[in-house]
Amino acid sequence: MFEAFWGSALKVRRVYREMDQEELLHQLNERTGRNLSLALLNDMEQRKKVIDQKLFVAWCDILGCSQATIIKDAQSLEQSSRLSKEDKWRVFIQELDYLNWKSEHKDD
Repeated sequence: MFEAFWGSALKVRRVYREMDQEELLHQLNERTGRNLSLALLNDMEQRKKVIDQKLFVAWCDILGCSQATIIKDAQSLEQSSRLSKEDKWRVFIQELDYLNWKSEHKDD
C-alpha cells in the first residue's frame, strides 16, 4: 500500500524545504522524545523501514505540510513506480509541455 511511500514523499518535502537530515533528525528526536539514528532516518526515507503514525504526524508538522498532502504525494509516487521507463518519460515530457504552455499563456 502507499504507506510504504511516506518516506519518499517526506524526503521530497524535506529537500524542497532545504532541510538536511541532521536538522530533521534533531527536531524529530526533540519532538517525539525518541533517539532515532541518522541511519534509521535514511532507511525510512528510502522505504526500507516503516514510519509509524506518531512519527509521521511529527515529521509532517516539522516540514510544515499537511498529512493529506504527504498522503497524496505518496499515492502519486506509488502509482508512478508501477509505470515502465518509457511511460515515466512520456509523463515527464507531458508535464514539461504543460508547464511550458502555462508559462507562455500566463499573461493572457
